Amino acid sequence: MPNARDIKSRAADAKLRSMLRSADPGREYSTREIAAETGLSHQRVTQIEAKALKKLRTFGIGKQVLSELILELRKK
Repeated sequence: MPNARDIKSRAADAKLRSMLRSADPGREYSTREIAAETGLSHQRVTQIEAKALKKLRTFGIGKQVLSELILELRKK
């Protein structure tokens, strides 16, 4: 059975995906906007962003590939 933290995390993930899909191409959200929409703290959003960027650098994914991935996610 999922705990409260897992449920909140899944809800935040779903909200973030929804924000990205409905956004105008090129629209950038601030960490504060994401925090307000997902119910996470600004600090937690910043931590998640830093971790994601570190993973992208580790795997050598360039900015162009990431931009294409985000655009593809918005289409779905």
